Amino acid sequence: MNVCCERVGAWNVSGDADALVRVLAGSIAESEDTIEQIRRTDRLYRTRSAIVLSRLFERALG
Repeated sequence: MNVCCERVGAWNVSGDADALVRVLAGSIAESEDTIEQIRRTDRLYRTRSAIVLSRLFERALG
């Protein structure tokens, strides 16, 4: 998959989704291109996306 954004993480999750992929994009256009490329993957049934607007807090572990 030739994705324009940087993929920075992927996780197996419970609930409605089977996986969560985190990408960093420089623009909305890059985000749209990446989502469309991921949607073209034959093994996917559907995709959902969300954009994080701001961080509320992050707790350091350890």
